[in-house]
Parts: sequence; C-alpha cells; structure tokens
Amino acid sequence: SPFVVIAGGTNDSIKQWPLDRYVKIAECVQNDLRMTPLWVGGPSDQVAVDKTGLKMPGISLLGKTSLEDTLLLISKAQLLVCNDSMAGHMAALTDTPCISIFSARTSPGLWWPQNSKGSVIQKRLPCEGCELRHVADCQHDHSCIETITTEEVAKLVSMKLKRAENKQTVGRY
Repeated sequence: SPFVVIAGGTNDSIKQWPLDRYVKIAECVQNDLRMTPLWVGGPSDQVAVDKTGLKMPGISLLGKTSLEDTLLLISKAQLLVCNDSMAGHMAALTDTPCISIFSARTSPGLWWPQNSKGSVIQKRLPCEGCELRHVADCQHDHSCIETITTEEVAKLVSMKLKRAENKQTVGRY
C-alpha cells in the first residue's frame, strides 16, 4: 500500500523540527490522505521518541533498518518528510518527492538536496548562517524552526501527494 517515509531525527539539535509536529504530519498522512506513515531513523531517534512519550502513527522502523534498507524504503515511498539530514539526499538520489525542513543554521541552498521533486522549507531570518549545532546555544529561541508550522508542512505534503497521484493516473492510460 502507498506509504510516506518520515525521517524526523537528526544528530544536531539545531536542525530538529519538533517531534510532536512530525506526529501531526503522520496523523494527517494516515487519517486524511489514507497512506501509511513509515518512520525511519537510528537507535538514537527511537530513544528521542521514547523520551517524549509520543504515540507514533503508522509503522516505526526506528533503529531497525540499515542505510541500504532506508535507501530502498525511500526509493519506494510516495514522499519523504525529513529534517536537514542524509534522508533528504537519499530522496534526491532516488528522485523521490521530498520535503526537507531546514533550520537557518546554514545559508539558503548551501546544503539543500539536489532533487527535482524536492522542496525545502527554510525561514529567512537575520541570524541565518549562524552555524550553531545545539539549540541551547541559540539566542533566538530556535525561531528558524519553531516558526515552521505543521499547517504549512501538511499543505505541502498534500499538494505533493496529489501531484504524484495525478501523474500516476495520467500515466496509466
């Protein structure tokens, strides 16, 4: 059945869009779009989820897949939603539609995945390019990530999936 990969983990806390917002995106994917959210990431991502106590809609493969498995899953997905991480570059490698959520720690475009079917959400702020690695070092309350809303990501998810569905329908005839 159709699925959306969610890779909400990262090694740099400054790049982390809040996990509860990823859960809301997964709920939208599952309930509104009738697709399966499939969570990928490493063991540390599972630890982060366990600390929050959040219930993850869909199927969790956190800590259970190799890089090769993750690449294969991304290649078969209808969409990937992720932080600024390797997952976005895997989507670019496989030409999988992708939404990458970037903090302003780097200048726009500098590390964006080169994916013709990808979109990046990154807020332009005076502090962009700070190169911070930890939220605790941010003097702006992590506003570069905190101002990215669940609604704007969900709207882009829906738009990308509808676009992909229309292309598949046209291609069948």
